Amino acid sequence: MPSDLPLTLFSTFKPFQGEPAVFQQNALRSWALLGLDVILFGDEDGVEAAAETYGFRHFPAVERSENGVPLVSSMFGLARENSDAPYLGYINGDIILDTRSHAAFQDLCCESKAWRGLATARRRNLPLDMPLGEGGNDFWDDLRAVDREYGCWDRSNAVDLFLFTRDIYTDIPPFAVGRMGWDNWLIWSAHNSGGDVIDASADMSLFHPIHGYHAVGGWHQLVQGDDAVRNRQLMDGRAMNLDDAVTHLLKGGELIEADLAARDWLAAQCARDPEREFVAGCVRLAGASACMEHRALVDAAYTLLERVERYFPIMSLETADGTNGFDWDGFARLSKRSPVKAAEMLQDFVLAGFAERLLAAKRQGREICIRGTGGLAVRLVDFLLRRGITPDMFVDRIAGSPLPTAPSVPVISAEVFGRMAHPGRHLVIAASMHAPEIGREYQALGFLPERDILY
Repeated sequence: MPSDLPLTLFSTFKPFQGEPAVFQQNALRSWALLGLDVILFGDEDGVEAAAETYGFRHFPAVERSENGVPLVSSMFGLARENSDAPYLGYINGDIILDTRSHAAFQDLCCESKAWRGLATARRRNLPLDMPLGEGGNDFWDDLRAVDREYGCWDRSNAVDLFLFTRDIYTDIPPFAVGRMGWDNWLIWSAHNSGGDVIDASADMSLFHPIHGYHAVGGWHQLVQGDDAVRNRQLMDGRAMNLDDAVTHLLKGGELIEADLAARDWLAAQCARDPEREFVAGCVRLAGASACMEHRALVDAAYTLLERVERYFPIMSLETADGTNGFDWDGFARLSKRSPVKAAEMLQDFVLAGFAERLLAAKRQGREICIRGTGGLAVRLVDFLLRRGITPDMFVDRIAGSPLPTAPSVPVISAEVFGRMAHPGRHLVIAASMHAPEIGREYQALGFLPERDILY
């Protein structure tokens, strides 16, 4: 498709089925309305038809991981080979752009702006599960209406657009797209190479539909599956979020240095509102619950809990609890009056089986051991104490001070626990992003997944 910008965007997609189809069609239509040059990668169901519908180029063959997930390195290389534009940009397949985005692209890609590196922006999360511009409505009017009522800024580590100059990203590790880590490696790489890292959030709109991760196998595949573990290995600790790496802002069409005053100004402009986002997600989930299958519904509920920093088990018991009989409409109404109580209601419901497993273990005289003392462990303890369950110990790399929320529970070292660990006596909950590695560690000691180790 001819474009007035010296820029080629590229993306990959989930199969065009169910909710992902709606999300991706909204995104594709926005790109087409803006007249952007876009390459679609992959042979997933519906991608070829989408390319034909919107006039975009399509390359079905892309290198993949052992599990069939497209590789970031392959897509970036193919985009470079098949475009002579001085600027390239990877964009996630569900991100809606608008006229502000197009104007920001013009400002960033004009010859007078001498920058080298990466430009991106924070996204705004919206409950968008219906096609925009239907029934004679204007596409942009529909989008703005939803944003006014529910739109909210996401964290600075949630990056869905990478607009870059051709001289960087020439040696990307074989990350699996759509799994944790690769995006923050790209930010680190641009910064580490001495390039500019531009935050264009003040001038650019990136709209992201609130969704779960059922289409990619659920939260456990996103953060704990084989591809996620491999991504972490490839990252090797080399990761930055946008706040840490930013060197410049795009503000009013001009690039300004990201000094402390500029950063503070942008932080105020893009302040998160987790409760507003939670309400938006509750309204969306309540409306979609009747037509969602059980696994997708539980996964979407987990996503809502994550947004308000509530605990959920990433791998264990993911679909053990039924959702029939839950008062979704009442839940949505409660979320508007008291998001905190609504979050507790949702957490108690989808984690009922998880809590019962722990209570049963206590009745059997088993000791509950939480592996980890970071953010996930803090969330887990909050849930357990609210349900009247007190853990017996925390296990971390080294012994440390008790957590403020559980001052009577000791923190012992992994080495000490390894000498005393007994599968029949201890039930370990891996409250860590490295749960698969922890699981293997304890399986070597005779612990069995689900019986002795929960994630």
